[in-house]
Amino acid sequence: MTEAPLTERRIQRAIFHARHSQCRIALPNFTPRGWHECDVWLVTKAGYAHEYEIKLTAADFRADRQKLESAWRWKQGEWWKRQTRTKHERLAAGDTAGPVQFWYVAPEGVLTPDMMPPWAGLIEVHPFGRSGSLLPRTRGPRLHKERVPDAVLQQATTACYWRFWHERNLLDDLREAETARD
Repeated sequence: MTEAPLTERRIQRAIFHARHSQCRIALPNFTPRGWHECDVWLVTKAGYAHEYEIKLTAADFRADRQKLESAWRWKQGEWWKRQTRTKHERLAAGDTAGPVQFWYVAPEGVLTPDMMPPWAGLIEVHPFGRSGSLLPRTRGPRLHKERVPDAVLQQATTACYWRFWHERNLLDDLREAETARD
């Protein structure tokens, strides 16, 4: 029997299985307030955010450097200037809106430790079972010392609430459609 290919969802599941006992919350495809969308966003029991960015190809990894952020910011009761910075620039600067630790996660052989920027770690995924097994190759540095603010934890909890109800409604619809066919 051949192993199923490693997909983003399968790798997200592998990260969850490997880290769930060490965290307060872990969410796939989540955008914390003031930050970028994360393939997996995890908050440790101590309250620190870790981000896992999944790359299935080296080309996707190279293209990641070009992603720009540009948005209006609300600060101290007023809108202020539009900023355009890359996520990489924010990570390199230790932006406290971002994670304490940042990891690239890729199938074995796609990325190498020498490709990693100084602010990122590398985890390789090997196909195994329904998800995969993780092998840390290089550990990224601690980017800052700030815990996740309560407002962002509340945002994550709210996202879980809405995702639960959305998925439950989808499942109910599928069950009703299946019953109607019988």
